[in-house]
Amino acid sequence: MTTTSQMKVGAAALYPITRYGFPYSFDNYMKALQEMHDAGFKNVELEINVDIDLDEYRTRIDEVKEKLNALDLNLSATILVVQQAFSLDADAADETMRRFDIATQLIEEVGCEAACICAYMPKDVEMVAGTEVYRGSPPTQIRVPENFDWNTFWDNAVSRFRQMAKIAASRGQKLIIENRVGDFVNSSDGALKLVEDAGELSGLEAYDAARPPHSEGLAITIAAYLAHETDCTNINLLHLSSAKAIDAAMRMAKVFPQIDFRREVTVTHLLADFDNANGNFGKVNPPIRSREDVDALWQAVLDGNVDWVVSDHACCREEVKLDGDDPENVWLAKSGFGGTEFLLSGVLSEGTKRGLALHRIAELISWNPAQRYGLHSKGTIEEGYDADLVLLDPNETFTVRAADSESTQEYSPLEGHEMTGRVKQVFLRGTRIVDEGGVVGAAGGRYLSRPTS
Repeated sequence: MTTTSQMKVGAAALYPITRYGFPYSFDNYMKALQEMHDAGFKNVELEINVDIDLDEYRTRIDEVKEKLNALDLNLSATILVVQQAFSLDADAADETMRRFDIATQLIEEVGCEAACICAYMPKDVEMVAGTEVYRGSPPTQIRVPENFDWNTFWDNAVSRFRQMAKIAASRGQKLIIENRVGDFVNSSDGALKLVEDAGELSGLEAYDAARPPHSEGLAITIAAYLAHETDCTNINLLHLSSAKAIDAAMRMAKVFPQIDFRREVTVTHLLADFDNANGNFGKVNPPIRSREDVDALWQAVLDGNVDWVVSDHACCREEVKLDGDDPENVWLAKSGFGGTEFLLSGVLSEGTKRGLALHRIAELISWNPAQRYGLHSKGTIEEGYDADLVLLDPNETFTVRAADSESTQEYSPLEGHEMTGRVKQVFLRGTRIVDEGGVVGAAGGRYLSRPTS
């Protein structure tokens, strides 16, 4: 079925959080479904904390099904918060696993095929109040008790992940793990507190120091080892932003050759550093890094160690991006920004200067990701494939200005950057949708499902 304005929404659970605060109530989630439908979305997410609000969803699941059906919405993924699953208290962990089992039954009833595990540190570890990223969210800093048994914790974590994978698989669901390695990195005497207390750095440089590159290396190592322990055969390492991240990714590929690793970087991390990313408008996770890290990412691209380049398009309007009372405070700024429109021009402009061939650019931004995600009608100009084409002038030079953009975001982290290679026309399945930089015609996006095996 094809309808106007169909799109895959990868972060739809953030909408009710932004709209109604976190944690949001069941009734507010139902309101959000209507609002997302009215905005043209066809695919939405749900978030359930299995230790807190599962019981309400159990008693009212029919309301969710009826609302989704009435609005013709697809529940593409459900985020299941399982904080106590890794507790050293066996009874508490067992209870969370029991409730996880019930939660997967519920989302199976609704027709959801993906369970995303959001695992914060268990209550055995003290959360430091006042370090929340947004109202109602878990603190980003922790204090680990002196007698905390890390060996038992990791053994339990691996065992519980295995259990959850089997439970999800028994219901035909894909299991997605949302890595929360920041809980381990940003402890009470961790990088974030040290940077804030020192007060020697500011802006994006301070944010880079507070989420240091070694934290990426730790996340990659943990993800790789968990995949090894649970017989996972595919890992996509996304948004690599530093030399240390690339180093860790390549090391893990050698340590675990049975795992098919793929590595991705974003165009903004390839173009901007913390000195030229438009101040706090350039705040994102992982942070914009140093110029040395930018050069290291490009070297990885040229060496063939990066599989694809993306925009990580996560728009945030100007009025909510920066704190209204203290816009210079990077800690209060929101993370994320849009950038799809500069993906091709950015990679072409900087890549060709560094010796990147045109066919490699096509592979990095089109063919490789299409193949990895099973989009077998996309990615190349060939009979039988969708006629998704971009025409650009490789010699036209322009300066990025938010004021010239079609986006309502109203700013860009690449503001003032000069690029060569301007997109002139875009065709979606043979239909022209962009002409001379402007969107034309009716929306014709289509939800693309991919193979589950």
